[in-house]
Amino acid sequence: MRTATYSPWCTFLVFTVGAMVVGTESKPAVAHVDAPEDAPVRAFGGSIELDTEGMNSFRVSVSINKDMKPSKKDTPMLPSKRTSKAKFTTVTDGSYTGIKASFGSVLVDNDSGALKLLDESGNVLTTSTGPTTAIWDAEPLSACDFKLPGTDVTDPGRTPGCPNGLPNQTVDECCKACDDDKDCTQWVFATANLSPPPINCWLLATSGGTTPAGDRIFGASHAPPPPPGTVSLTLTSSNDALYYGAGSNTGDANTLTATSSQAYVQNTAFMTPHYYSTDGYSALAVSGDFPSDPNNFANYPAKWQSEGGEVNWQVMGNTADFYLTPAATVEQGTANYLELTGNARKLPVYAFGFMASRWGWVDRSYIESILTQFRNGSYPIDAWISDFEWYAKNPDYNLPSAGSPSFVDFWFNNITFPDPANNIAHDHTDLNMKFGGIRKPRLGNSDSLVMARNNGWTIGQGGTGGAGGNRNLNYSISAVRDWYAKQQEQLLHAGVDFWWNDEGETDYFTFYWWNQAQTTSLATFAPTKRFFTINRAYTPGMQRMGLVTWTGDINPTWDELVATTGYILKWGLAGSPYVTCDIGGFTSDTNALLLTRWFALGAYMPIMRVHSTHSATPHFPFLWEPTAAAAMKGHLETRYRLVSYHYSNAH
Repeated sequence: MRTATYSPWCTFLVFTVGAMVVGTESKPAVAHVDAPEDAPVRAFGGSIELDTEGMNSFRVSVSINKDMKPSKKDTPMLPSKRTSKAKFTTVTDGSYTGIKASFGSVLVDNDSGALKLLDESGNVLTTSTGPTTAIWDAEPLSACDFKLPGTDVTDPGRTPGCPNGLPNQTVDECCKACDDDKDCTQWVFATANLSPPPINCWLLATSGGTTPAGDRIFGASHAPPPPPGTVSLTLTSSNDALYYGAGSNTGDANTLTATSSQAYVQNTAFMTPHYYSTDGYSALAVSGDFPSDPNNFANYPAKWQSEGGEVNWQVMGNTADFYLTPAATVEQGTANYLELTGNARKLPVYAFGFMASRWGWVDRSYIESILTQFRNGSYPIDAWISDFEWYAKNPDYNLPSAGSPSFVDFWFNNITFPDPANNIAHDHTDLNMKFGGIRKPRLGNSDSLVMARNNGWTIGQGGTGGAGGNRNLNYSISAVRDWYAKQQEQLLHAGVDFWWNDEGETDYFTFYWWNQAQTTSLATFAPTKRFFTINRAYTPGMQRMGLVTWTGDINPTWDELVATTGYILKWGLAGSPYVTCDIGGFTSDTNALLLTRWFALGAYMPIMRVHSTHSATPHFPFLWEPTAAAAMKGHLETRYRLVSYHYSNAH
């Protein structure tokens, strides 16, 4: 085996079709390997780029389109900037060329595109045949039926009837114009404010394909051109290999391992495009062409399945990045995975105490009565949390698509907060309690909805768990995040300490981008304050901001109590170390014994919080029979004896 040392930042190898190109001594070599005419790699015109990412991982970038160069793709799952990355040396071994770092090696066969991953001792962890492709077929659609936020096109060919674009369009007007133009097969809408002339809609007859762009919306009267392929990579595995860290589907929390994963988010469940294999490595896949599945925005366009001694990856699009990380144990694999996607930011210390939540805080008098009972009864508590009623007199579920002129999205309900700043100051000073309020990813105010729709800022409710129809905001658009952050500032000035983000399953990355907007508003208001939110789903990378995932709208049953421990473990292995739940269950009434046992578990959970629906007896200890109340109080006292333990683990 022959080696040559590379600079840490001159760290990529490209494989395309043709002959090897070797650099000089003064300029480090980039091995550029072209396959012969009859090589399998030629069938899909593919190329592969190798690099390190972070200090423990390899990046294998694949293109199945001969006109698209492989390169690292931006994704919320990885940090946008890194201060360091692992050095490597180039290696060749027969027909294989690759890179070697302190933690292992990855090599590619120049003839076939086959890959092999080795550990630091040179042991083969997995191999593959060359990447293959399949065509993603789609039925013809109206130009208004297919909308892909965060996407632009390459090489646009404008229609003869509209060569210069259209000014001052809404997104619906733009797609309707495409339907009315006989030559239009695709359209692009600009969501950002444009300088005069305000051209914000382009009708296209052809294009070279799609590309990510945060301030654009792409639409088509058929699937994106050309029909995107699916990058398929099949890795070998041992017969007894186990796979951890993919997340959990509804109902499988009691089994730590998985045999497949279609990445998605929904109420009570999430799956990631990731696993750790007991064969000694972990894998994470990134689609280079699609931020979410265009057929279901709550899905991510990557999946894997283990069967018959193989793991088959399918990633929608013409390009994909596979991050492969050698690791001998699941503990090391999880640590390396968090180093790759970003380590979890520490939460404020109060987050490790106890938080009391319910749907149905009636009015200010009721709030004062409950919070005072906590303090007078010496029940340890750090924060209280409110559902809709802190800002809305009624939930928004029955609002029409146009919203209501009287609905208030960004201020307080005067029944529960008649004097918001002073009410919260009282909670802070006299009761020593923080306050957190629920947030929904949508708008209810009709004037705000008109503005948002004119700017192309809204999307549908997405997958299972989303609500609000097309009143939801598309937080992947930077202008949306900036506007939302500005609206939130007045609430922070009034004293709100943290947010509880619900029903954000409108897109795979909605929770990520939504939290980005909230970090912006907090950084403007109090740059030294630690960020803290509670969220109903998780996608890799969210942990970098400092947030919690809760297990969703679970039932008050013994089965759900048992499943809670599985959620904590499976979601932690998937990248979300801070997990909480609705202690006692949410959907209906619980009972004293079940609630008491759930409090016992809660004392040891990463985050301890109760919650209940509006028709149920709240899960506050003093509202239950004295024996149960005393037992729950004892579990709260245990929790507070463990706060230093939980907080130390966060460090």
